[in-house]
Formats: sequence, structure tokens, C-alpha cells
Amino acid sequence: QVTGPCYCKLLVPNHIAGAIIGRQGSTIAHIELLTRCQLQISAGDAFFPGTTDRIAILGGTTRSLGDCISKVVQSLHEFSGRKDRPVQLKLVVPNSAVSSIIGYNGHRAKQLSSTMDCKINVSPRVENLKERLVLLSGA
Repeated sequence: QVTGPCYCKLLVPNHIAGAIIGRQGSTIAHIELLTRCQLQISAGDAFFPGTTDRIAILGGTTRSLGDCISKVVQSLHEFSGRKDRPVQLKLVVPNSAVSSIIGYNGHRAKQLSSTMDCKINVSPRVENLKERLVLLSGA
């Protein structure tokens, strides 16, 4: 079991980021209070390279991260306007950690996909970028 703080970086569509933050930061403060997870979202003009998505950084225990991610996914469902379509969660993962997700011949990714009932896609490596996107698509 992991001790100490853990961190997670997600990408959030700009219009949904505003909804997660809420008026004068009220919604994000409520999420932090409920989950005991720190949640920071990049400024309205600060996007992840090559996207129009804002960057959300989550910090806390593994449990609080899970709770916070659940709240973010709930917001994605509520504010996407597409409740009939699966949600797509975009994780930003260091290049060095991607092999742990994919596994040998994709075995670990298939196992995770089956366990979590979702599709997992990993973006190709981009030169001079030290991170890759892991897209999780599911209900």
C-alpha cells in the first residue's frame, strides 16, 4: 500500500473545467472538502500541448484520489450534454509509467480493460514530450 501523497494529472474540456470550478470556486472547494483531495485546474488559457483541454492536478491519498476522480467523472457526465454516450477520461502519464499500464504484449491493458469494463488507448510517444495520454472510455 502506498503511503504519503499521490498525484494524478487529468485533462478536462474547457467548458467542463469551468463547471467543476464553479462560481467563485465553490464547486471545486466542495469537491475538495468531500474527497479530502487537493484539486487544481489550470487557468482558462493554459491548455495541455496539442489540445484545448485544461490540466487538472489531483493530490491526496489513493482513496481520496479515487473519490475525487469519481466526482470529476460525474461532472463529465453531467456537463457533457451526452449522457447517452460513454465518458472519456484522459490521464496524463509519464512515459516511464506507460509500460506498467500496457504490460507485455498489451496483457496488462487488456486485464485492466476487462476489470474496469472500459477501453484503454495510449497515445503514441511524441518527441520532446515526457508524458503520454491514456484514454479510458466507458460508461
